[in-house]
Amino acid sequence: GYAFRIPLNELSMAIASEFIAREKLCCPFFRFHLDADKKRDGLWLSLQGPEGVKPFIQSEIGSTLNPALSFPIHS
Repeated sequence: GYAFRIPLNELSMAIASEFIAREKLCCPFFRFHLDADKKRDGLWLSLQGPEGVKPFIQSEIGSTLNPALSFPIHS
């Protein structure tokens, strides 16, 4: 999966929550984690899933979120 760093503010938290709700409708295999942590410099949205999901995340979602702010994570 990937972890995306998003600026921490009320609007970004609302947008991230809405994004998760929409994605769960079409992609129920995703696991999401949303972490708001000033020590880690922002809001972190983690997406994980079954084997082979990383290319899917990159092709479907990577263009929506800033790839410079994404970091691969291990399941």
